This record gives sequence, C-alpha cells and structure tokens, in this order.
Amino acid sequence: MVFQSSTVAVSATRSGGRRTRRRTALAAAVGVVVALVAGSLAAAPPAAAGPEGYVLAGTWDAAGDADVAAAPDGTLWSVDDYTTLNHFSATGTLLGSFTLDGFSRARSIAVGPDGTLYVTDSDTVSPSVVAFTPTVSRIRDYTIPDGGSGVFDIALGVAVAPTGEVLVTNASGDRVEVFSAAGTWLRSIGSSGAGPGQLDRPDDVVVGADGTVFVSDYWNNRIQRFNLATGAYLGGFGQPGRNPGQLDTPYGLDLTPSGNVVVFDDYALSEFTPTGGFVSRTNHGLVTAYDDQGMTIDAAGAVYTTRTGGLARFVPAGGGVAAGVAKVKAPKKGVKVVKKKVRLTVACVSATPCSGTLSMAVKGKRIAKPTPYAAPAGGTTKVKVKLTKKGLAVIRKKAVTKTVVTVTGGATKVKIRR
Repeated sequence: MVFQSSTVAVSATRSGGRRTRRRTALAAAVGVVVALVAGSLAAAPPAAAGPEGYVLAGTWDAAGDADVAAAPDGTLWSVDDYTTLNHFSATGTLLGSFTLDGFSRARSIAVGPDGTLYVTDSDTVSPSVVAFTPTVSRIRDYTIPDGGSGVFDIALGVAVAPTGEVLVTNASGDRVEVFSAAGTWLRSIGSSGAGPGQLDRPDDVVVGADGTVFVSDYWNNRIQRFNLATGAYLGGFGQPGRNPGQLDTPYGLDLTPSGNVVVFDDYALSEFTPTGGFVSRTNHGLVTAYDDQGMTIDAAGAVYTTRTGGLARFVPAGGGVAAGVAKVKAPKKGVKVVKKKVRLTVACVSATPCSGTLSMAVKGKRIAKPTPYAAPAGGTTKVKVKLTKKGLAVIRKKAVTKTVVTVTGGATKVKIRR
C-alpha cells in the first residue's frame, strides 16, 4: 500500500464539455439566489467545524483511478478512465484484470444486485453504457433513440435502482437518463441551469430504497434530489465552499447502510441525512485527478474512493460499522513503545474480511488514538497505534502496563513495556 503518483490524461471530449470557473461561479451564485427565494435548498451550514466521520484505513496502487464499485460479494471493481477493468478483494488483492474492447474512456462503474457490471464510456465514439456479466462477457449496450431527449456526448455516473432501472448521468445534456432493466430508454430527469431541479454537468447518481434519486451537481457544488418514477424535483443541499455542510466540485456519492448520503469532493468526504442534514465532514487528504474521481460504500459501511494512481479505503471513525471477527496477537512478554507508538498484529479469524477500529485502554480509560485496521479473511495485518499524551504518562509509571485492546470480535489483554 505504497502511494505512487502518476499522470492521468483527460480526454479532449471531457475538457470541451467543461464550463469555465468564472461562468460556473456566476451560475452557482444565481442558483443560490433563486433557491433561497424558492426556499428549496437547505439553509447555510454551520460555521463551526463539524465532527469527523471517517478515518483512512489503507490505500493501494491500481490502474483504476476513475471509479470504484462494491459488489454484493464484498469484492470491488474499478475502471481506469481508459480501457482497464480491475477486480479486487476488499483489502486490495488483485483478483483479475480485463481489457474493455471497444472502450476509449471507461469512466464509471456500478454493480447490480445480481453481480451485473454496468460501465460508462465518456467518449462519444463508443457506446456510452455497456452491461457485462460478472465474468466480463458483454450483455447489452444502452443508447438513446433518435426520438429521445438527445444523445450522449459525455456519459459519466451510472447506478442501478431497486426497480432494476439503470440511471446514467448525461453530463453534456445536464440530465439523468433512465433505462429499463432490458436496456430500453424510458425518460430523462433534470435540465440545464443553476436553479432548483436544474443541473450543470451532473457527475454521479445513486438511488435510495424509496426511489429518491440523488445526483452530484458538479459545477453547482450541490446535491439534487428527484423522484425516480416522476422525475419531480424533491429538493437539494450543499453550497459552494470547504466548510462543514459545503461542497467543492462533488465527484461521487453513495448511500450508507443506514441511508445517509456520503459525498466525495476535491477535499473531503461529507455525510448528510437523506434530506440534507449535515452529519460529518472528513478531509480525505488524497491526491486526486482533476474532476475524474469516484467512490462506493460496501454493505459494512466502509467507504472506498479513487485517488491518483490507486484506491483508498475509509472506515467510520470511533468504530462505527465494523465487519468480520478479529483478534489481537502480541508476545507474552509484551510489546515495547517505540517513538510513542506500539505495533500490534490483528488477525482476521472469520470467513469474511475484517475491518474496524482498534482501541486501547487501561482501567477503562483510553490511552491511544483509535486506529483503523483491515485484514483479509484468514489473514493478518500490522497496526501501529499512537499513544496519547495521557497514555504515555500512564505507561511511564511502570515498567510493564497491562492494557485491554479491543477490536471487532472481542478484547485482548496486552502488556506494554516502556
């Protein structure tokens, strides 16, 4: 999991579809004014710093820095903005790599409940959306008929609704196109602009269990909500900025197991309730390719995002949703403090991958910062745990201090040697 930077080319088609920052700022400002008059957007976010929702659990290098999607079996699929499709375990082990014949810019991917893969191509030369079997055999292409609302110039995000319908963001047309499960184009949602219910280069899309469609409205720096069946506008949230509750060119979004919305933008992972209430903001600290990123959330609540040259995994801060059964291993004589840290081994003893947050306490009082971990099923991982100032003071009082280390699955007594 060594970070490695790489240069990513951006297609001329994508670049030609962008608005300038100056025009965008004006459009966004007009949109905010209109929205405030109509009363349809959320109120301004609080000025105070919000709570952190996620912590970085690991990164790995991959030719897959355009989008990533979690499959029902817990594995991950990613695309690289060119012609490569990768299959990974939840902890980054490469399971397979495939070349997408006929693709120019594989931009986004979604996985249906039956494992079907849906991949968009943002190049106008190729079919814009293609469905594949889990073994990467081509099933069908998705196209808009001549009598439809328009053709795809730039297809970006893709999602599968609970109804089986397939939704694709039409960035050049500022709409979301809706197809039947069989591939028939049904209707469009949204229109161009900065007002309520309008979109300016929609990037990603996801559908809730109740049929609510959430769209990352890239240049308007917000999330828009629509009814899947009718296309009716339901409201929006987010404002331009880098403070809690604000968004800066949102790329991707997905829903947590509880139904909250997590948005991935240039600087942060921001979580909201389904109607836009602010929950948390986590500065992700990743190096990302300009306006060309994606994210996904698995059934355990872990967040996976792209980064320049690879992928990253985040887990809920403070424990949150955890997965698998893990156990801490340490020598009987204990572990030694080195540079204010102790190194522990976490073993995953379940048939499914393990993830969560490791905590360490003495007589019920925490002495170290909660540390995320992730280990493959049946495997182990090394975790460096940083002691707090109070924790170091406790450790220094004795040659050997008995601590309780807790992970998903239980607690283990570990001796700490100063």
